[in-house]
Amino acid sequence: MIDIICCFNDNLHSNWDGQRKAFKRVNNKSLDYSEQFIALYYSIKKNWRFDYTIYLCHSLPISNETYNKLNKLDIKLIQIESPNPENFPYLIRSNSWKLKTKGTHKLYLDTDMIALKTPVFDLSKDFLVMPCNNNILFNTDVSDNFSKIIDHPIKTWKYENNILNKMWMGQLTSKEYIEQNYFPHINGGAILIKNELSEKFSELWWQIFSKLQPLVDDLRPLLLTDGLTITKMSSNWSIFELGFNFFDSGEMGPQLDSKIFNKDAISLYHYVTDKNLTSRFGEFF
Repeated sequence: MIDIICCFNDNLHSNWDGQRKAFKRVNNKSLDYSEQFIALYYSIKKNWRFDYTIYLCHSLPISNETYNKLNKLDIKLIQIESPNPENFPYLIRSNSWKLKTKGTHKLYLDTDMIALKTPVFDLSKDFLVMPCNNNILFNTDVSDNFSKIIDHPIKTWKYENNILNKMWMGQLTSKEYIEQNYFPHINGGAILIKNELSEKFSELWWQIFSKLQPLVDDLRPLLLTDGLTITKMSSNWSIFELGFNFFDSGEMGPQLDSKIFNKDAISLYHYVTDKNLTSRFGEFF
């Protein structure tokens, strides 16, 4: 069994995307975090065929309005704390990985996703993740410095743009990505974790994030801690099948062009803003 874990807080009509400098919307209406989760929930229930339990974690109180919506769902709603509630009250994802659950694996998912066809997971791996299309954030010096600060066992990284484009075109394999030591800028919206490793992963993640966070005044510590933690902790990790955690950023190639959009190529769609959500997935909103 796989324990699906999502996190949110009840900030009604507030869903600012710091990376994209935009709100998530559908039908010209702001899409709050609970509404994002509910759309994901119904898409999982309709489309995924494997044994799972869904957990939804929050750290702050929930309004009666939101609670009444969530209470109708087949989920476990759990209040947890941030590791540092004073400075990071909303940053609870790492503590969500420490939940005592019964599954063999935990699948952490962001709320801004739509589940499509049933995915296939290699459950022999400690972790499964999806790389970002580019692993160069501003410059590579800071990334290399982050790696040195945490005493990462890999000392030399490969940096490149259009990583996922090359995978989709058959020009780069998952094995090559791992063996050639591509700097692990992964999309943290979906991480599959062996349950037996989840508590250690949670604790190491926060240790690394706490070291990196004071060094720069931007999102790089948050964006890079996932991949650095996983690759420091384990060599037995791999990449999801292409189409799982497909991040529709507008940077990808023809496989998600609006004119030839093919849901059959995607098992988990990760949306940015209101990009054809109604026409593609209107049944869930």
